[in-house]
Amino acid sequence: MRHRLAIRYAITGDLRFLSHQDTLRLFQRAFARAGVAIRYSEGFNPRPRISLAMPRPVGVESCDELLVIELTSPADPDVVLTHLQAQMPTGITLKSAVQLAMQDRCMPISAEYAMPVDVAMTTSLQRAAGDLMAKTRHVVDRKTTDGQRKKSVDIRAFLREIRLDNGLLIWSQTVCVDGTARVGEVLEAVGLPAADWTHRVVRRKANFRD
Repeated sequence: MRHRLAIRYAITGDLRFLSHQDTLRLFQRAFARAGVAIRYSEGFNPRPRISLAMPRPVGVESCDELLVIELTSPADPDVVLTHLQAQMPTGITLKSAVQLAMQDRCMPISAEYAMPVDVAMTTSLQRAAGDLMAKTRHVVDRKTTDGQRKKSVDIRAFLREIRLDNGLLIWSQTVCVDGTARVGEVLEAVGLPAADWTHRVVRRKANFRD
């Protein structure tokens, strides 16, 4: 029988610049210090059974991250959360832990992002957001994982909404087997250079399907 937990947490401050792999290593070491035994895969090169359900873009803060772990034996989620929080660095706040059923897959289905903007930019961003949502397609060129080739991706297909509200640029997007829009691509689509603005973005909400 598998003993799996889903842990929701927030990550802020300088820790938002941690990469996906660095974040996993941080948690792996924290579990070891907390005395929580994580199960490892079998085979020649065993790996800890720990994963992030929807990897966060480097530089983006998040109020709603989901970590999935598999333990070697049953454990009370609240006890695990208490022991683990004591090992967390400043910038990571654990919010909840729940036991997962065998069939739960924690598949991401949508996310919402927000970013503060200057008042002087409101009019131009409203226009750019309206123009983007009025399109049926907005195709971007994206490098493949090998960094050598490019593929065309229609990010408009993933966007549900983008708007200005009380000094915030807010957008929501779907996530599916075909992928999703990247934060930098959405920013560029409304005329904001990703290199200058990504670090101001916060993932406010992530939704998952069991």
